[in-house]
Amino acid sequence: MSISTKKGDGGKTSLIASGHKKIVCKDCLEIAAIGSIDEVESFLGLAASFIRERKIVSFLEKIQADLFIVNSILAGARRDFTQEKVKWLERETETLEKRLPALTQFILPGGSRPAAFLHVARTVVRRAERELVVFSRQKRVEPSVLAYLNRLSDCLFILARFLNFYYKRKEKNPRI
Repeated sequence: MSISTKKGDGGKTSLIASGHKKIVCKDCLEIAAIGSIDEVESFLGLAASFIRERKIVSFLEKIQADLFIVNSILAGARRDFTQEKVKWLERETETLEKRLPALTQFILPGGSRPAAFLHVARTVVRRAERELVVFSRQKRVEPSVLAYLNRLSDCLFILARFLNFYYKRKEKNPRI
């Protein structure tokens, strides 16, 4: 199977899900959100490639799998994305945050390489969330999907802090 179909040269693409094919413009809101979420998945994979701790890598892979489901839903698949996924992410974030020193000031994104990639992923999640909010004005978006993206940006911030703490990288204040 060739990945290149040459059918998208005219600015359109197809969404294939649940047995139907839908032709859309490449600049439509759902494609923008799908692209941003795909970008997050890639940054998570990049961050994971620099992490030695298998438990953290597995955690990131679980998030990637959840985001893959989100994208399949946006493409038209009939899949469940329950509030339990949001609660799982909340629990994991709280567990990580409890292991960190309290945040008393703003910090600059960066630190260790995987933490820096997670900070980038976090900002892309925020963009995807904004795009989905706009899209949700045209078509219903499962509330748990929007909630998951909202919690995910928080989770990635905490995970980036956790990795910097774990790797003994000092957080830097922007001195504002």
